[in-house]
Parts: sequence; C-alpha cells; structure tokens
Amino acid sequence: MEIDIKNKEKRKGYWKGKTFSEEYKKKLSLSHLGKTFSEEHKRNLSISHLGKTFSEEHKRNLGISLNKPRLSKPRKPKTEEIKRKIKESVLKFFIENADINEIIRQ
Repeated sequence: MEIDIKNKEKRKGYWKGKTFSEEYKKKLSLSHLGKTFSEEHKRNLSISHLGKTFSEEHKRNLGISLNKPRLSKPRKPKTEEIKRKIKESVLKFFIENADINEIIRQ
C-alpha cells in the first residue's frame, strides 16, 4: 500500500488549533461508557503505566476531576467480599507477572 506524500503533507496539522464541541465530547463520552477491555489489554495498559509520575499540577487536576459528579450511575459501596476478591486478583496478577516486574525494575 502506497502513501500519497502530497496528500499527507496537505493533511499535516489540519486539526491543529481546532477543538471538539462540548456536544460532541459528551456524545463520545457516552458512547464509551460501559466499554470493557480484555484481560490482555488491561495487563498491557498496567505495564505501560508502571513508573509514570505526575506533576503536582496534574495531581491537583485529577483530584478536581475525580470529585466532579459522574455522568454514569454513582458507584455502590464495595462489600467486604468484593474487597477480598479484588485483593486476591491483584495478588494473583503480581504473582503471575513476577518476572515482568523484575524486568521493569532493572
């Protein structure tokens, strides 16, 4: 498959300086609600985010955004059984991926 270089140069940065409308952003957000990821994809995301650090400004912005009302239904409080299952799955993940964790630390 060949890429038309002339067209590519014309399109370069065509979206620069533009933004999505609030209506479109909301539509996009709603279309992704409830989307689930495969276990493999979750693991890959987890590995890709290991060791990331956030600036103080970013941490502050995250705190602000996480305290905003949600578009989706509010979460129910977790039962003790659910908390136990989460702990078990996290431990299982780290035990299964111990070799990956060692490679990343080096």
